[in-house]
Amino acid sequence: MSYIAFDLDALNRAPAAARAAGVREEDIIAGLVRLWAWCFREKVARVDADQVRGHFGADVSRALTAFGFLEPDPAGGWRVKGADRYLRIADGRSKGGKAASGNLIPGGPKRPPKSGAPAEVQPRGDAETQPSVSRASAENKPRLDLGLSPTTDDLAPTTESKSIAPAPRSPRDSDLLCADFLAVTGSPYGWNGAKDGAALAWLVKQAPLEEVRARWRRGLAASGWLLVRNVAQLRAKWNDLAPGNTGPRVVRNADFTDSISETF
Repeated sequence: MSYIAFDLDALNRAPAAARAAGVREEDIIAGLVRLWAWCFREKVARVDADQVRGHFGADVSRALTAFGFLEPDPAGGWRVKGADRYLRIADGRSKGGKAASGNLIPGGPKRPPKSGAPAEVQPRGDAETQPSVSRASAENKPRLDLGLSPTTDDLAPTTESKSIAPAPRSPRDSDLLCADFLAVTGSPYGWNGAKDGAALAWLVKQAPLEEVRARWRRGLAASGWLLVRNVAQLRAKWNDLAPGNTGPRVVRNADFTDSISETF
């Protein structure tokens, strides 16, 4: 039975690739499984932009390249990391099947016996005893080697595939921001695709997620200049929403007059 084994290193990279592309983590994981399975069936290791979009439902090629799932091809498109392993397995299974089918055809070529193998010897005993089969004869019986099941090995230096039980799903960063939006405004947040995804990826590089959420809630509850209503606006007003900042300072006429007097 053929199967697609999802490497542990690939599973660890998928959430970051999803945040960079502005899509769900499940979209990246399911898309990778479809992509590797398609490469195995079609015996290809290269894809173009339309094929990437077809498997993932969005243009995620830049994020997949950044996190090591795709590699730019000088001829155009991308090389799928892990696909070479599938192609080697498919080729080996094809050659093994042809060799075995020759042994299964009546009158076809048979595997030559090993040199120095003992000849068949009739067993001792009376005539009613069933004849046994010698070791050399047993080794010459045709067998069909189905080969190895496909697995990925380009993304991590593992020596064998490991089956793991699904880990409990923890809330994603985007889910937490959406929950904050609902709590503050009373309305569900409409995620703005790649625009919000790119902004969130930038924000978590500036500070821990708790600080990002604190400024996000402050902007949602603010009015005037500090008011934000989407993640992209939070990035644009990141410095303005820092603790202690109250927004742009309005210069009054009296202050302006005093500063002029002091100057002269």
